[in-house]
Amino acid sequence: MAAFAIGEGWEIHDAASRRKYLSSDERARFLRAADSLSPHRRALCHLLAYAGCRISEALALTLHHVDTERLTVTIRSLKRRKLVYRAVPVPQAMIELLRRLPIDANGRI
Repeated sequence: MAAFAIGEGWEIHDAASRRKYLSSDERARFLRAADSLSPHRRALCHLLAYAGCRISEALALTLHHVDTERLTVTIRSLKRRKLVYRAVPVPQAMIELLRRLPIDANGRI
């Protein structure tokens, strides 16, 4: 089976034809399961699901990266050598969840 391209540099399947992304049903089940976790873990799971970021990118998030007016989180890509940021739209509930979390000594959520 050939990989199906959904955009420049984006493919649904890897080279071995394994699906790389969750279906909408899988994502919904994941988010429901995350809702039973502690607030920090719940926020991490929701951020991974909604922003599509890597775990390390989510863990580096600071309150400064949360835009309550535009309903976006700005993710610093850790995949590239040069500094690359991307603003990702997320639901209002995700913004509220992040804003309720305490900030650590390094300014991270």
